[in-house]
Amino acid sequence: MELAEIVPWWRDRPDFRYSELGARLVNLWVLDPELGRSVAMREWISDGVVYEDQNILGNLVVIAQRDLKLAQEIAEFSWLQGQVSERDSRKTGHLERISSYSLEAARSLTQLEWMGRRFEKDSIQLTALRKYFSYLRDYPELAHSLFYSTWFYLGPDYLGEHHFSVAVNKLSTYPEGAGFLGSIPWLTDVIKNDISREALDALGSIARVDPLLSDYLATSGWVIDGVSYRESLVLILISEKAETDLETARAMAQSVESGPTEADLDRLEKQ
Repeated sequence: MELAEIVPWWRDRPDFRYSELGARLVNLWVLDPELGRSVAMREWISDGVVYEDQNILGNLVVIAQRDLKLAQEIAEFSWLQGQVSERDSRKTGHLERISSYSLEAARSLTQLEWMGRRFEKDSIQLTALRKYFSYLRDYPELAHSLFYSTWFYLGPDYLGEHHFSVAVNKLSTYPEGAGFLGSIPWLTDVIKNDISREALDALGSIARVDPLLSDYLATSGWVIDGVSYRESLVLILISEKAETDLETARAMAQSVESGPTEADLDRLEKQ
């Protein structure tokens, strides 16, 4: 079966947009006839050409040139079936950019169960991919930590679509401490709980000064199990002290290793 038999507008392309899309289809077909045939039969190809179609197809071609299997897997994503949107075009664009930095990272992302699904909030993957790409480019080790964070790996089903998007956006506040975010099971509470939000902000401030100290605190039992008002105040005190006297801040953290008491809070307030 030839392209002319699949694509209604193939023989009579009315303008350059169709010629450009046709050229990209041919490129994909040459790389993998089965993939080219599958994409050519999609509704978003057969119903006429828009800007998004050209971008998506162009991104698939570039990805296929780097890793054919990766392109095949992306092409099967549910949001590339039926009609496509401008956001879908941007998703494939971010996947293409990620693959240019690290094919391994792109392959890992496509294996996430939630990456290929359609969600009611169709910006879910776009937000995640945009943020992940910025980390991969600027903080590659932290991009790795983010990927293996429980909440990111399990995706929107774990936190809920809204909380997941807010959590991913929250990462940009703490570029030096993205690793500690992966240790916090109560991250979803940050969206709706002032105490949790203040605790996370304190950990983020500490991470900017000493990422190892923020990791130490984030993995302490009294932080992992959720923070109380008192514990949040202790984190704030440590973060404030870290700005001017890091050694004392470290000693403060070690002194409350088993969890701060009221007496600990009174003592730390005087330091």
